[in-house]
Amino acid sequence: MAGVLGRDGHVDERALGPGERRDCLAKMASDVFHARPEAVAEAMVLVQLQLDGGAARVRVVPPNGKAVEAVMKPDVRTEGDDVRASGSFEVSLMAIGSDVVKGPMGAFRVKDRVKVLFDVVFTPAT
Repeated sequence: MAGVLGRDGHVDERALGPGERRDCLAKMASDVFHARPEAVAEAMVLVQLQLDGGAARVRVVPPNGKAVEAVMKPDVRTEGDDVRASGSFEVSLMAIGSDVVKGPMGAFRVKDRVKVLFDVVFTPAT
């Protein structure tokens, strides 16, 4: 977990303390991904992407839930020998089998649709 996404669209890495980050990750692993307590540190989400022309089919496979697919149009550009891809897509928590996520004593709830932002650079193997 890198931080908290602010209203300006940037991630604030200092918004949460170390304990809060651990608590958030543990809650996501147990409530969203249904990982067993002993497997929380190993809970992984597999993301598969198939690029076809200008569209990409994204498949998200949570550790203990249902796989979901989304179609989106990434921004792909060449930077020297590297290729950078960036964009976003939404995933429904209900679609992957998540429980309703809420804060302590109902202080907040997470929307069912979570926006996933990505910016990756592919570099040729040497």
